[in-house]
Amino acid sequence: MRARLLMCGLVAGACLAAFGPGTGQASDAQVRPAAVAGTFYPAARRALSARLREMLYEAEPSVPGALRDQTPRALIVPHSDYERSGRTAAMAYKLLEGTARPSRVILLGPAHHASLVGRASVADFDSYETPLGAVPVDREARDRLVENGPFDRTRQAHVEEHALEVQLPFLQALWPAPPPVVPVLLGQMTEADSRRAAAAIAGIMEPDALLVVSSDFTHYGREFGYAPFDGVPPDELPRRIRELDMRGVRYIEERDPPAFREYLAAYRPTICGALAISIMLEVFGRVESSRPVFLAWANSGAMTGSYDGAVSYVAMAVYAPEAGFDAAQQALAEEAARPQRPRPAPRLTAEEQRALLDLVRQSTRSRVTGRDSDQQPELMTETLRDHHGVVLTLRMNGGLRAQMAQMMPNAPLWATVRDLAALAASGETGFPPVERHELDSLTVELAVLGSLLVVNDPAEIEIGRDGLIVSRAGRRGVVLPRVAIERGWDEHEFLRRACRRAGLPPDAWEQPGTDVLRFTATVFSEESRR
Repeated sequence: MRARLLMCGLVAGACLAAFGPGTGQASDAQVRPAAVAGTFYPAARRALSARLREMLYEAEPSVPGALRDQTPRALIVPHSDYERSGRTAAMAYKLLEGTARPSRVILLGPAHHASLVGRASVADFDSYETPLGAVPVDREARDRLVENGPFDRTRQAHVEEHALEVQLPFLQALWPAPPPVVPVLLGQMTEADSRRAAAAIAGIMEPDALLVVSSDFTHYGREFGYAPFDGVPPDELPRRIRELDMRGVRYIEERDPPAFREYLAAYRPTICGALAISIMLEVFGRVESSRPVFLAWANSGAMTGSYDGAVSYVAMAVYAPEAGFDAAQQALAEEAARPQRPRPAPRLTAEEQRALLDLVRQSTRSRVTGRDSDQQPELMTETLRDHHGVVLTLRMNGGLRAQMAQMMPNAPLWATVRDLAALAASGETGFPPVERHELDSLTVELAVLGSLLVVNDPAEIEIGRDGLIVSRAGRRGVVLPRVAIERGWDEHEFLRRACRRAGLPPDAWEQPGTDVLRFTATVFSEESRR
């Protein structure tokens, strides 16, 4: 049994959907065909070439004079369709015109079509196809990532993904014989695992390698479950959204990963590639004299005329000396390897439980009535500020109405509860949206989790104490501790049932490639407090 810790894109629902299993290991040469040609960019070769030439010709990025003769070592670029975000991306790629071809390009982006928990995916394709031809995959670098970090070869995550694909034509426009790429898709990770990933990536940053982070910034409006400026006059929205994005840009410029993570937790700006940016910051923050430079900001609302359902786009370049990545890799590996004591589920006071249950009510009602706001509990304690995973269950008339889970402790407990409640009510994750007339009929249950621990042997599972998470190839099943007692299961039956909950064969827990974790939980509900 191979198991790892179970993080995901910040856009609502990205980490919670379940998808079918991948296709396994490749035998002969495998080509990943273009998935979004004709939708995100032109499908015809000539039209695509002309569009790229136009965008690069029009781009006029400004960088400090001392950097004009240097070549960026990393870029942050958006990944919407070329009509909306192509010009912003071109502002970064323009800086590479006329430069020597990199030895490799490492592409980091969020997985929009798979649940990757505790690991990243570097699929076993040999090349990626676009209308301009094939882009080779750097198999040697890919294999080094798999050997040295939380990476696997889950192919399914890549099949329909656009975040990396839309970057490839830019590379082909800059270098007709494009450099080999290392395509990495990210989901959810703990801070320790993200440092392990950063260490592995630093290890393949050759002196002339390029890192490209693919990320859009704030996704604003009810469509995305995020409207903190509700009630602001429409002509004020662009300024408020830009200010929100530029807070994050400032922390990137300062190369401050903890400050960037705190910004994400405090403002919830729905930056889908936040983990990719964080990993980049972990690497370059440890490279002396590295310097991120802001290039451009744009928003789709300016193009469509509406900021309800608008997305922000940012372009940045990071300059750094050739040396320093070996030291960064060593420092990151040492930090990630430091022993971390497992934490049990927190003991919440009656007042803390009530504050969280009330917060679910407030956030659900706000989502249903369209009055999104940044609710915070009236009571704020150290426990509520601490980071924990959460499972939220909404019931109505004794039956399940919605259930959402955030297994990774990536934000303060109160913020995770608030966000899960809004998501559960949204109808964006497989459950029907909660209607206004249902609000008073709902009952709320919360499970606050302790550390997620790898299960290497069924004997490690204690019935009544442990819950289980089983995941494989984008599918995931979560079973809370009390269920095994209620159903009279032993450890093996518990594992089989958790596999079925994930939509996997009951013996999947015994198979290579299946992640099995256990956790403790503090479970409470409105009914238990009556």
